Amino acid sequence: MKKNLKHFLLINIFIVSIINITFASPYKLYELQKGFDHWTFMTGIIKFFYGDLVFEDNDNYYLLSEKRNRLISDLFNGDKYINTTAIIPKNDERVSNYIKYIKDVEINQETDFDFNNPEVKQYLKSEEKYNKYEESLANTQLTFFVSENIVPVCWGRAQSFIGKYSSMKLQIATDYVVQTYNPAKNDVAFGYYVTKTPVINGVEISVQCNAGNSSSSEVANRNARIFSHYIQSGELIDPELIKR
Repeated sequence: MKKNLKHFLLINIFIVSIINITFASPYKLYELQKGFDHWTFMTGIIKFFYGDLVFEDNDNYYLLSEKRNRLISDLFNGDKYINTTAIIPKNDERVSNYIKYIKDVEINQETDFDFNNPEVKQYLKSEEKYNKYEESLANTQLTFFVSENIVPVCWGRAQSFIGKYSSMKLQIATDYVVQTYNPAKNDVAFGYYVTKTPVINGVEISVQCNAGNSSSSEVANRNARIFSHYIQSGELIDPELIKR
């Protein structure tokens, strides 16, 4: 009797252990390359932007955006920035035609795609890094004065940055202008335009980053401020934050 009871308990423990085993499911992780508006009956219009994360399984895309999505619905949160997850079928060309592959990942099959789950949140590191620098970059001017004794160093930084991080080929490089070709309309790419104007005791440098896609204007502005910060200080904020 005791032996049978022992076997019964062992079998039940084994079954419970099997039930509690968590299996990871494979997903592909992408970066959205073109923003779009997504409407649902419950949430109204949700805006997704260039750079948002996209997970893919056999049936759906799971879109995540941390901070920049805006839900437009007086019934719920009003005009307000929120964290958003949307499940979109794989035949939706707004996603399938505009995603850039990053890597294969494994997510717990019981995981909800939300921002409170650490298995999902680990892939939001680039956005978290940007949040760290957001305030200082917001105050970075795109037109600034450079004293004459450090002009060669700053201008050299401008040229090297464009050569390394621009997605467009260099078009003009002189002592006063560095310019790439502009991206084609609706193209997912970023070009740069930098000018140097002589002023008393130095020069004035002006920086621009141009996006081919209008939905990427926020990303272009970020690129420009990272670029400007680098020219002025020589500090390159994490290269993962520079979109190309």
